[in-house]
This record gives sequence, structure tokens and C-alpha cells, in this order.
Amino acid sequence: MAEDLETPPDRHALGVIAVVLLVITVLRGGLDLGQALSWEVLGKRMERDTRDELYVSLLGSNQIAVLDPAGNQTRRISDLGFHSPWGLAFMGNTLLVANGDLEPGDNPDAWKIFRVEVGETGLPLNRPRTSG
Repeated sequence: MAEDLETPPDRHALGVIAVVLLVITVLRGGLDLGQALSWEVLGKRMERDTRDELYVSLLGSNQIAVLDPAGNQTRRISDLGFHSPWGLAFMGNTLLVANGDLEPGDNPDAWKIFRVEVGETGLPLNRPRTSG
């Protein structure tokens, strides 16, 4: 009688390896997606001026925080009309603030763009090149 020299594969070990590889792949994809989206969101919610100050919209307090290069808050910009300010861009020495209430059905008048005179010129807009 001939002996079978092959050992059957350990199905439990193969299952564990498959699950570990699946988890690593999903985590890597999630991290890559998170990284791509976070830079896009940060770019839309922040703007720099020529003095290297950073303007950041604060959704919860409906204000704009101005940070120095070290990350310390130097001042805040408030307006009673701000409802979830989430888009910032400079136009000359004016800061454009895209206002968007998170509940637009409750307050449709909140969807506006404000012009805030800040007295300093921002860096030029970064306009990505597109093909076509």
C-alpha cells in the first residue's frame, strides 16, 4: 500500500492568513482614501495670507480663526450672518467666506458668500491644471 506523502493544508491557518490580508487591504484603502479626502477638505476650509497667517473656518462656533505660523490663534472673525462657514478664499485684501447652514431647509437665507475686509492680501488661488 502506498503512503500519501502530502499533508492536507491547515484550513484554519489559511483562513487566518486570508482574514489578516483582507483586513490589511481594507485598512490600507481606508487610510489612502482618508488621506486624499483630508487634504481636499483642509484645502477648502483654510486659506493663507501673505503674512503666512492661516485662516480656518470653525463650524461649531460659526467663526473664522486666524493662526500665526506657530499655530497660535491671534484673533477670531465673527459675524452674526455666519452659519457654518466652510469655504474660504482671498480676493485682494478681502476674505470670501462661503456660508452654508448645515440645515438648509431651516434657513435657506444662510446660503451666502460674505465679503470680509481683513486688510491683508492673501496668496493667489491655486488653480489646478486640467487636461482637455
